[in-house]
Amino acid sequence: MSLTVPDERVVQELLARHFDHIDGLTPLNMGQTVLAYRFAVGGRGYILRLSSASIVDRLRLERLIAEYFASEALPIPATIIIGEYAGFEYGISLQAPGQPLESLPRPDVAAFIPAILATSDALCRADVSRTSGYGWLDWRGHGQFPTWSAHLLSIIEEAPTDSFYGRWHRLFAESFLEHDVFMTIYQAMADLVPYCPEDRYLVHGNFSLPNLIGQHKRITGVIDWADVRYGDFVFDMASLALWYPELGFATHFTNHIARQGLAVPHLPQRLRCYQLYIGLDALRFFAKQNHLQMYQWTKDRLLAILYP
Repeated sequence: MSLTVPDERVVQELLARHFDHIDGLTPLNMGQTVLAYRFAVGGRGYILRLSSASIVDRLRLERLIAEYFASEALPIPATIIIGEYAGFEYGISLQAPGQPLESLPRPDVAAFIPAILATSDALCRADVSRTSGYGWLDWRGHGQFPTWSAHLLSIIEEAPTDSFYGRWHRLFAESFLEHDVFMTIYQAMADLVPYCPEDRYLVHGNFSLPNLIGQHKRITGVIDWADVRYGDFVFDMASLALWYPELGFATHFTNHIARQGLAVPHLPQRLRCYQLYIGLDALRFFAKQNHLQMYQWTKDRLLAILYP
């Protein structure tokens, strides 16, 4: 799936439906499936996200997540407008002050690690009592699996035809997705699932530097909740540990837990399990998107975790 980029005229017309005058319309780094622009109205910053793919349901869920769970400790920018125009689906949200931590030199990210850990704590404190279930959320904010382990193990299953992945097993024959590598990693992940508790917390699901907005050593926004789910809070820290080994998030997280005097049983096994799960999802994603370089990096990273 490739990104369809609209003419600037289309973007201007879309925004004119909602605002009399905008300033500083600026394209941001493109995501894998969604385009983003920054603009201002009367000095207030906004973010426009749009895609030729279907994202309205995702944006509605994101709005629900903000309504349910946003707090001073867990800043989730509000999505204020959702719509469709000229073959694109779009959402407009308030802009969090600062910049994505991904845009910083890696050594500068270190100053934000205490704030990232505090944001992880805030996710743990989110009140999920009005909802039920595990795994992916439905449009009402309920998890779609009866158990956390069922959600983890389901990654091997074919997806509905009309979903993003669809009948993705065909990628083994039609792309560079390697069946033997995938199944080896899947089995290793499945062997670790018994160590993972059936705890139920709010899990961002893609807790990574592009989705953490920061300023003055504080996290000012947690964005892109497309992968939100309910389950083990360790999952989000595993995402950081997988993608940024040079920043030592697993060690920082372990020390953070120890300072609080918390007991987290089987932490190494849980971190390992979730890194393998996240990596499996990434392998099929990069194969579907034909991103060979990122596929190879991810495969090498997973094999290093599997065979240290």
